[in-house]
Amino acid sequence: MSGPALINLINAALQSLASTSSGGSAPGTVYAGQQWIDTSAVPWLLKVYAGSDWITLGSINPSTNAFTPYLSGAPIGLGGTKIETFATVGSYTWTKASNALSVIVQLVGGGGGGGGGGYASGTSYAKTGGGGGGGGSFAQRIFNAEDLPGTVSGTVGAGGDAGASSAAGGDGSATTFGSFLSAFGGGGGRSGTAGAGVGGGYGGGGAGTLANASGATPGNPMGTDPVFAGQGATGSMDGTTPGGNAEFGGAGGGGGGGTGAGPSVGCSGGSSVHGGSGGGGGGAVSANGATNYAGGAGGKQGSYSAGGGGTAGADSSAGSAGSAGSGGGGGGGNGGVGGAGGQPGGGGGGGGGIKSGTSNAGPGGAGGAGIVRIITLY
Repeated sequence: MSGPALINLINAALQSLASTSSGGSAPGTVYAGQQWIDTSAVPWLLKVYAGSDWITLGSINPSTNAFTPYLSGAPIGLGGTKIETFATVGSYTWTKASNALSVIVQLVGGGGGGGGGGYASGTSYAKTGGGGGGGGSFAQRIFNAEDLPGTVSGTVGAGGDAGASSAAGGDGSATTFGSFLSAFGGGGGRSGTAGAGVGGGYGGGGAGTLANASGATPGNPMGTDPVFAGQGATGSMDGTTPGGNAEFGGAGGGGGGGTGAGPSVGCSGGSSVHGGSGGGGGGAVSANGATNYAGGAGGKQGSYSAGGGGTAGADSSAGSAGSAGSGGGGGGGNGGVGGAGGQPGGGGGGGGGIKSGTSNAGPGGAGGAGIVRIITLY
């Protein structure tokens, strides 16, 4: 080989080393550990030869000179997050990002439907309002991404059906993340009744533990108010007590108007800091139909105090729907309709009682649907 030819080979080798074999195609002769900047597209890719294939170490933006490291063939977000929300009732499928480090899953079960108001054909009995539905519970768990499969399917729980005239509301359904995590629904509010001094209906609190598949009626026993940890709060057992408050469990629904001393306004729904809040109870009607009582306000999500959610209906008026996670207001006496519970997990308001001689007492409000939030950390 001539001297000039040898010099050209040496210069080519030095240029290859200096440029990390930069080019649009891989070097013709390669060795394990050799690096190559692939410039065939933007961003450029920094690769290393592993003996049988090229592994991408990161990308280079030639315009900004920014370098992004790769993990398992995908960019590392370097502290980035991705939030995904599944809010449509029914099945969903979540796909794990290839570069995920940890995953936070938050679930809320469906809220219970409010009970319908009571009625009777005679004038001897007061007609109580229906009970508010209980709120759906909240559940959260943090996973190492490597402990989860590539996809996870689950269900967004439906809110409980609204109770028709003189009928109980339906229980809310559980929200699930595969078999890894569940948040249970709130119980439906009891229907209103007719009778001398009969108490109003009660709502169930969503169970935040694995003990129950849905909110019980009247909900789990309440040791203190508010209920801490995951336990659902007890709904009001009569027309004098607001629904119980909770922290992670669903709050109890308010009782429909009606006490041992006679008819009354509906009681407020309980509130939950993280779970769904209870619906307000429906208002009662006096035995002679002369007085119509207002419903109770729905509970408010993010609070420890009953009420503050959907507005109660006055005489014959409907209760308003709850906003995000809050309970619907109870309908006013003389057929007021209970307000719907807000998504996620708010309980529906109870319907108002009706005057004697008719059967169209106010229906309750439907419970709010559950929700799934998945936060991926990179």
